[in-house]
Amino acid sequence: MRIKQIRLIFQILRLCITKVQPQNWLLLSVILLFSKLSFASEFKVVADIWPPFVMVENEQVRGIGVDILNEIVSRTGDKIEIAVLPNRRARKVFEEGLADIVLLDSLLWNPVEKRKLMVFTDEIIRVKEHIYFLKSSPLKVNKPSDLSGKNVHIMRGYYYETFA
Repeated sequence: MRIKQIRLIFQILRLCITKVQPQNWLLLSVILLFSKLSFASEFKVVADIWPPFVMVENEQVRGIGVDILNEIVSRTGDKIEIAVLPNRRARKVFEEGLADIVLLDSLLWNPVEKRKLMVFTDEIIRVKEHIYFLKSSPLKVNKPSDLSGKNVHIMRGYYYETFA
């Protein structure tokens, strides 16, 4: 369908450009406006709360990641609907095909077998993972076995390849 629309637009463009008259430029502008609207898609996006990248304030989804995505769709003419879900549920919704995009995911946060089913953009932000603890109980951690016998809390539904 889009190929037919593109061909039609180019035929009309050629006609408008060869007969440079004010009414043709108006027609050209209207065609370009509607062509952008007709090619626009709506994407369902899932994301987990991850301040300052994804947050909910006053029932609005906000954050740096949301701002980046909004800038992209403002340039493409596409529309998005963002659902904020716990990470495990967001991934399930995505894997079942009920969402088109997982906002701010990483190759490192996905098992190799699942990466094969996904397409990732180029890196848009860089995040460094850390293990943290109370100052009163410092630990030196160089390898996973250094955590043996310790209580380690991780985010449910997240994947940590080093510890898998």
